[in-house]
Amino acid sequence: MSFRRFIEKADRAGYLVTIDRPVAATFELANVAHALEGRPVLFNHVAGYPGWRVCAGPCSDRAYFSLDMEVAAPDLLRHLAQAIAQPIPPPPADTAPCQEVVVADVDLNQLPILLHLPQDAGHYIASAVVIVEDPDLGRNMCYHRLLRLDERRFAARIVENRGTYNAWQKSAGDLPVAICIGVSLGVHLAASMSPPPGVDELAVAHALSPTPLVRCLTNGLSVPAEAEIVLEGRITKQLVAEGPFMDLTETMDITRRQPIIEIDLMTHRRDPIYHALLPGGLEHKLLMGMPKEPTIFAAVNEVVRCTGAVTVSYTHLTLPTSDLV
Repeated sequence: MSFRRFIEKADRAGYLVTIDRPVAATFELANVAHALEGRPVLFNHVAGYPGWRVCAGPCSDRAYFSLDMEVAAPDLLRHLAQAIAQPIPPPPADTAPCQEVVVADVDLNQLPILLHLPQDAGHYIASAVVIVEDPDLGRNMCYHRLLRLDERRFAARIVENRGTYNAWQKSAGDLPVAICIGVSLGVHLAASMSPPPGVDELAVAHALSPTPLVRCLTNGLSVPAEAEIVLEGRITKQLVAEGPFMDLTETMDITRRQPIIEIDLMTHRRDPIYHALLPGGLEHKLLMGMPKEPTIFAAVNEVVRCTGAVTVSYTHLTLPTSDLV
C-alpha cells in the first residue's frame, strides 16, 4: 500500500479534508491542521513550494488504519500481534515510484518542512521513517525528528541506546541512512513497534500490508518503493545543537548535542506529497501508543488469558488498550 492510496481511500470514504487555497509552511499550515485535528487534511497549494502537496493527520484515528489495511477495527490488535510474530520478508519492487525523480543537487529548502511554533529551533521533519543497517542485527527502521540546518544537512534527535544509536556507535565513520517521508500506514506502525532485536521492521510492515522494497541509488539500503520522498545520506560523527521542539507530552523538549546527517541524494515521486506530523498531536500519540499494544497484550497473556478488548476514552481521543480479561 502507499501513502497516496490511503489519501484516495480516505477521500472516497468521506474522511479527507481538502484545502485548495495557498497555505504557508511557516506556522499557518500547522495551525490549520491543528484546527482540523483528527481528520486527514490535504493541502494542495503550499506557498513558495510549487509542485508540492502536504498531507497532515493520516494516522490520527484508528479508523484510518482499519481502512488502509482493510482490517476491521476490533481486529487491529491481533493483526499487529501476528505481524510481529510472523513477519514476512518484503519482495523487490518491479517499479520504484519513489525514484521517479532523482535530484542530485540537493537543496532541503525545496521541501515544505514546517515551522510549527515560534519556540521551535527551526523547520523540523517529525514524520520521517529512518532506515539504517546494524552490522550485527541487520536492518533497523524507526523515527527521528530532523531539524533542517541548511541545504544538505539535518540535526537528528537519535535516542541513546536504541537501534539507530547503537548502529551509529558501531560505525567507525559515517553510517549510511535512508530517510523516508510519505510512507504507508503499515510502515508507520512497523517503525513504531520496537520488535525484538534482529526482527526486520520492514518485514513486519509487509506482514501488515504489501510493502515492496527498492534499493537506494547511493548506499544500497532498501526502502519502501512507494514512499513519496527518500533522502539518501550519512549520519556523521559531527554534533550540533538540536532543539527545542515540542515533544509527545506537548511540552518543549530540551536542547541537546546531536549528530548531523548529510544528504547526498533526494528521490521522490512525481507530484510528491509531503507528510506533516503535528508534534504532540493525535497522530503523534496514536503512533507512539497503538504499536505498543501487541507487546502489552503478549505480556498480559503470560499471566491471564486475554479474551476481549477494553476501550478507554481520554477527552475526545479514544485509545483501545491491550486486550484485558
